[in-house]
Parts: sequence; structure tokens; C-alpha cells
Amino acid sequence: MAGKTIYVNPEEEYLYEKAVKYSDQKSLSALVKKTVKIIVEENERNFRDALMIMAADRGGVTANIGFLIETAKKSISKELLDRADHTLDVFEYKGLFENGIWKGPEVKGGSDDWFWYVTIVQDDDSSIEEMYNMAISQEFNEMEKDYKKRLEVLSEFLQTVIFKKAQNIDKEKILKEISDLNEGKRIDYLINLATKLNINILKDKENENEK
Repeated sequence: MAGKTIYVNPEEEYLYEKAVKYSDQKSLSALVKKTVKIIVEENERNFRDALMIMAADRGGVTANIGFLIETAKKSISKELLDRADHTLDVFEYKGLFENGIWKGPEVKGGSDDWFWYVTIVQDDDSSIEEMYNMAISQEFNEMEKDYKKRLEVLSEFLQTVIFKKAQNIDKEKILKEISDLNEGKRIDYLINLATKLNINILKDKENENEK
């Protein structure tokens, strides 16, 4: 990658000069280098923590660990927790994660029974590291595309069944309400709507599979 040039607006130059002075760095480029490193390391650490928290949350943890998880959640942004949750959805869909346990690339010395104990209590995050490495890989991007495609198909199926079977519903209102939702929340909305309307989605899905 070619070197980058930093452009500073003349009227803001004094701010950058102060920033260099206050940070004890020798130059603006040194300050930028240090700041970029801090941002990357902090975000990577927070994302790994978010993965651990959300994965443990899905693992049927004990009440004591559950309390620790809820406390830990408060230190991480909702956006990052949502991203971790989505990542775990993809992993579950691809069979890499199940019931709070990492089933992906093997971790040396890893044990399903002790996984969350050693991760949370003993701070052994080797499995979390494997999750993280997979989550930022090109391979994950391909898995995510496949997962999103599957959600789109499911969402369209649910909508078709509901509109076909429900009587006297406001289709335009429903379409408007789900238009700004992501596929996951759209599916939750449609499943809840089907339940309220006493529409057996599973039966229709089985019939579709038999055809």
C-alpha cells in the first residue's frame, strides 16, 4: 500500500500542533500512527469481548456468570453487541458455533465443557481469538452473503404465506412497518404476526418442501 498524505486545513493547524504537544509525540505523523494503532487495538479488543459476551449469553450459563455477562454488556456499545450477535447467527447457520460452544477451527487444548469457564474466569481467550479471526476473514464475507440470501428467501416466504392466508389485513401498513427493518428483525416481525393471526407457518413450509 502506498504512503498516505495528511492534509490539514490551515484554520485547524493550531489544533494539530497542540495535539502533538500534549501527546509528547515528535511529529503529527507519529501522533497519527500511535492514534490509529490505539483505535484498531481498542476496536479489536472490544469486538472480541462482544463475541465472548454474546456467545456466553447463548450458552445457558449459570446465574453467577449471567450476572457477569449483563454487567459486561454495559461496557460495550449496543452497535458492537449487535454486530457480534449477527456474527454468531452466521456461525450457527454454518455449523461453526452451537449452544455457546465454538465448533469451528480446533483450538489446541480446548474443551467444550470448560470453554466458557476458562474464557471468562481464567482469561484464556484462544477460542474467542479463533472466532474473531474467522469473523474478519474473507471467508466470513462469503458465509454472510449465503446467510443473508437465506434470510431473504425466508422473509419472502413468510410474507407470501401471511398475505395469502390472512383475512382483512392492511398489507400496505405491514409493508411500511417492515421496510426499514433488517432481514432478521423482519422475520421476527412476520413470525409474530403469523402467530397472532393463527397461521401455521411450519405446516406451509413442510408442504413447500414436499413439492
